[in-house]
Amino acid sequence: MSVSFLANKHDLELIFVEHQITHGGSMRYTIGHKNKNKIDQSVFRQIDLEKKSGLHLEKSYLNFENKINTIKLDLVNLLNTLKSENKKVVGYAATSKSTTLINYFGITSEILPVIYDTTPNKYNTFSPGANIPIRPYSEFQASKPDYVLLFAWNHSKEIMLKEKEFMKNNRKWITYVPEVRIN
Repeated sequence: MSVSFLANKHDLELIFVEHQITHGGSMRYTIGHKNKNKIDQSVFRQIDLEKKSGLHLEKSYLNFENKINTIKLDLVNLLNTLKSENKKVVGYAATSKSTTLINYFGITSEILPVIYDTTPNKYNTFSPGANIPIRPYSEFQASKPDYVLLFAWNHSKEIMLKEKEFMKNNRKWITYVPEVRIN
């Protein structure tokens, strides 16, 4: 609905909507000049779905805010508790999602000293805003963490399967979608 609204404000219109699996689910919108293209049924289906889901209602966003703040409180409390117990917690996957979460939740390098990632151009850099060091994945297993905070939650099944042997030694995953859990 909001994409259609924005398009209309600029003499454009939404003509096609496509669901993507990227990043745990996202959308691709096609916009064209007004009255120049046939509007695909996907647009009407999406608008109907958004209305039925209550995305046009303020209470939906207030509920979402409450859910995020509950996750924030639960995760920060867990990380602080583990730190007070001298447990080693590291991050896994320096994603854009992790940057948003780290900054909104106020997670610092004091409670999360490092994030390991497989992308070479991220090595020896720092997470934006929080300045948590990002180190090569090749160093992950040698770090011998007690807990691993999984930022790439949308790939959790594949990652947990890949790291199954390493995690057997009394190591545990921390996930936060749809709620904070120790796995």
